[in-house]
Amino acid sequence: MQDSFLKKFFLNVKVLNAVIFQTIWWSVLILQSQKQTYWVFAVGLFGALAQLLLCQKSKLYFLMLWSLLATLGFCFDLLCSKLGWIQFENNQIPWWLLPVWFQMASGLSLSMSLFANQPRTAFVLGAVFGPLSYYGASLWNVFAYNSERQSVFAHSLCWGLLFVFLLKLAKRGNKIHG
Repeated sequence: MQDSFLKKFFLNVKVLNAVIFQTIWWSVLILQSQKQTYWVFAVGLFGALAQLLLCQKSKLYFLMLWSLLATLGFCFDLLCSKLGWIQFENNQIPWWLLPVWFQMASGLSLSMSLFANQPRTAFVLGAVFGPLSYYGASLWNVFAYNSERQSVFAHSLCWGLLFVFLLKLAKRGNKIHG
């Protein structure tokens, strides 16, 4: 009986984590499109605290792991910006992407961990939904998305590889401390 309860609880945590991530992502985009910078920070901070509360293992350890994953994601966006695939206001990568990447990093450990052992599926999901998220953000005029065919293809390929890589790092982190 207790085993069944734990399975349901962890399934609910994965679903809740995914819902929190999507809520934070779209809230940040909407707020940023309206230039509500302080609210962007508050929503990002709330999301980070909510994710840490969901974490069943050492919160400090996962804070460090998620910080590493978020930094790698932020650097990926910086590279995409330098390559001209995405363009931010004043050609400067905005700080509000850090809490968004932190949300993504927590999802890699919690709700998306089931794809860590399925690299082909993870690659396809990253290659499709990563760029779609950027495209969605561009519709809110948060940044410009270069929709030239070769840029979209390269961004998609890189997103697929990044998603597989970050999932592997998260899995390794979960194993080490789990």
